[in-house]
Amino acid sequence: MKKITILLIVILLAGCVSTEEEISDYTEEKIKNDYGIAVKTKSVEEQKGYGSLLVMVFDKLFYNRYHLIFEVEDDPNFTFEGYLVENNRGDIESFQEDFILDRHTYLLKHSREYQEKNQMLVNNGLTDIHIVGDSVKGEAIVEFYVYYNGKNANTEEVVNTLYEIASFIVKVPFEISLSMTVEPKYRPHSEDISIKGYSENERKELENLLAEQLEFGRKYKFINEEIDRKLEEELNLSILSFLDVGRGSASQEKVFTKQTISLGIYQEYNETNLLKAFDILRAEGLDEISVRLSLPDKQTDYNCKVKEVRNISDFNRCYKKNAGSEHTD
Repeated sequence: MKKITILLIVILLAGCVSTEEEISDYTEEKIKNDYGIAVKTKSVEEQKGYGSLLVMVFDKLFYNRYHLIFEVEDDPNFTFEGYLVENNRGDIESFQEDFILDRHTYLLKHSREYQEKNQMLVNNGLTDIHIVGDSVKGEAIVEFYVYYNGKNANTEEVVNTLYEIASFIVKVPFEISLSMTVEPKYRPHSEDISIKGYSENERKELENLLAEQLEFGRKYKFINEEIDRKLEEELNLSILSFLDVGRGSASQEKVFTKQTISLGIYQEYNETNLLKAFDILRAEGLDEISVRLSLPDKQTDYNCKVKEVRNISDFNRCYKKNAGSEHTD
């Protein structure tokens, strides 16, 4: 047993280990290149492994792990953490830091101008804002995670504010990404999208795409909340809106592509009430949305747009094949 222990110690000591100065130089230069921010390393501490003694020993055979704390040179009150892993040859395997996440949190507490920029997003219906980021191939990625509450939004103002907030955090060219969740009240499900990688030169493209996505989200919440309440109270019908999600133009981009409605009948099938429901939908400007009927004993396979159903003839043409031959004019 003593021979094995001695052998392990010899192996551990034989590995190459970077000095604190080398680690500091590497990480400080990387942060400067990634975000345009000059930092100083406050501390470098080697991390102990986790698990059983045997697991820790074998992990130490191949890797050295470090926990770092940095401070920004022109704002020494702001500090953030980083984590570095090197192999036993002294080569850097990975380096991760929390700069963008922690900088956002810090500025929310200490910068009134930054607070006002975030409030602009809230005023446009984007809430629960979280910001993370990374650097990919030398370009910073600032990613916003938000909930959309269905409020009418000034898309140009939203997009301009996203870029202004990102400019507070990083001082190099960057791209904006946005993950947005729409979650109606009283419903167990939500819908979300992921818009990826728009540089400042692509500001207009982002604005056009976001305007479309916000309109999908606004109608989704409006139908599942206000219209659902109205139809249930007046016509004893239930309504549920669905958003189809597809691939966007960018890699790994996920966007809303289509909206459909399911109209559910609680009790007796009543064509008059169904036509009134179409009138309500049309009055709310929902002409282009497709409607599927969900009857007590079956669900129709055909969708018709709201604008296509104005009378019994239109209704029969769209749904009669599925509604059942016993229901006639």
